[in-house]
Amino acid sequence: MSDQPINRKLAAILAADVAGYSRLMHLDEEATLRRLNEYRGVTDSIIASRGGRIANTAGDSILAEFASPVEAVRAALEIQEALNTRNASLPIDQRMELRIGVNLGDVMIKDGDLLGDGVNVAARLQTIAPAGGVCISSSINDQIEGKLTLQIRDMGQQSLKNIARPVRAFSVTAGGATKLRATSAKRGRGPLLAGLAILLIAGGAAAAWFGGAFRDTSLGRYDGVWQGSYRCPNTGGSPEFTRPATIVVRNGNVAYYAGIPGQTGFFSISGAVRPDDTIELSGPGINSNAVSYQYNMAGKFAGDQLGIAALPPVRPCELTLARQRDADVAQVQRTIDADIAKRNAEADQIRRNEDAERKKANADAAKAKADADATRAKADADAAKAKADADTASAAATAAAAKAKADADAAKRNAPPQVVTAPKPPPNPPVVARLNRFDGIWRGDFACQAGGPDHRAATNVTRLVRIKGGEMTLESGGIQGQPRSYRAVGTVEDDDTVDLRGPGTTQKGTPYQFHLVGKFSGNSFSGDIVLAGRPCKLTLAREK
Repeated sequence: MSDQPINRKLAAILAADVAGYSRLMHLDEEATLRRLNEYRGVTDSIIASRGGRIANTAGDSILAEFASPVEAVRAALEIQEALNTRNASLPIDQRMELRIGVNLGDVMIKDGDLLGDGVNVAARLQTIAPAGGVCISSSINDQIEGKLTLQIRDMGQQSLKNIARPVRAFSVTAGGATKLRATSAKRGRGPLLAGLAILLIAGGAAAAWFGGAFRDTSLGRYDGVWQGSYRCPNTGGSPEFTRPATIVVRNGNVAYYAGIPGQTGFFSISGAVRPDDTIELSGPGINSNAVSYQYNMAGKFAGDQLGIAALPPVRPCELTLARQRDADVAQVQRTIDADIAKRNAEADQIRRNEDAERKKANADAAKAKADADATRAKADADAAKAKADADTASAAATAAAAKAKADADAAKRNAPPQVVTAPKPPPNPPVVARLNRFDGIWRGDFACQAGGPDHRAATNVTRLVRIKGGEMTLESGGIQGQPRSYRAVGTVEDDDTVDLRGPGTTQKGTPYQFHLVGKFSGNSFSGDIVLAGRPCKLTLAREK
């Protein structure tokens, strides 16, 4: 489960779904999926151009949020106009039409997904909208009143599935000449990235430009294809670059689209030609630091020439274009649609790759933790067994000594008197007894001073050492052969010293020979070694 917190905010929610999608899939699955992908390129670009964010998509459905109810309704109408244009050339039984619902409400955001009652109402409004139509709630209607020219039909109070209270709904369509009043977005801050692949496209968003949503012919005097270049100078350490650029103007409306949605370098801005032949484009973008910003450009038409420049404080890039009188507008639109579909596919692939990498990293971390836990558990089990063996051996030795003393006392009592002779020196203790005198579990610290060529900090690690049959083994807690591991073995000598030697691997993975010399003194042990240029000391005490 994600640890991301749940945030709340007020948002305009657009919910869309394909009418009769199952029937279309039954008729021709491949053609339906291709058309859905093409139409998604259209809808996604329109949503982005209106400042929206797509939060959830599943199959044939779309869920998006907008900060502005006006922009949400504009996006809904532009989507329907764009899809109506495309459907006009198809047989009736093959047309792909959307139902759209729009609601203003309080929503919860977790991991980028939208949740809550405000989302549910929008989804239910979509179900009562006609195919190719838009249905809005009263909360949206209150916000757009007087700001858009629409035909609005009051549908009255509606009882929506799984919604406890009745919701007043309205069916909206473009009112005659659906002239949506243009507004300038608030100018934000954020740098314009160098080296972007630039694509300028017309209309309220990708593919709405030829749908006839805007029919104010007074603004259409510059309609057509404009081609030229997009140039950014060498400023602020960013290199100069120039890219070919094309825009399509339809009924006085222009949109500018670049980059891959959701990635650094993406932005989508739009605007309309003003009566004084000026134009201002504005919209959201993502800079090189993955920070969202508002991007603005402004310019003016002069006959068949158009110049547009970025507004401060961003880099002063400029667009210089000329009208192409004989251009094939339909072909330009097809090229734009294909490019948008490709960019959306790339964005989806990036998201899938990031999800796969995140899942693999989580799986690797879980496996590493499991391996470490297993190694720790085995070390604890080995230590417990060694201690049990030592306790058993100690108890057996104590019992044997007690029996030997009892036997000796009995033999002494029963033995005949003997002539007293000079005592003989005691024999040397058996070799086995000498070897086993330090057998058991020893615990202590392995401490290294700060310093060395790498200027490492001081370290202090607890070590558990087992001695059996006079053989002492010292090893790290990690996997042998891996970085920062070692294993050294030595036999306790008659003078109570031990020379531990064995293979080791440095922190950087370089093999070396571990060599520590130390000495026992009663129930204590002390040994010294130099590791990576740092003096280190091993001190141990016998476990009771």
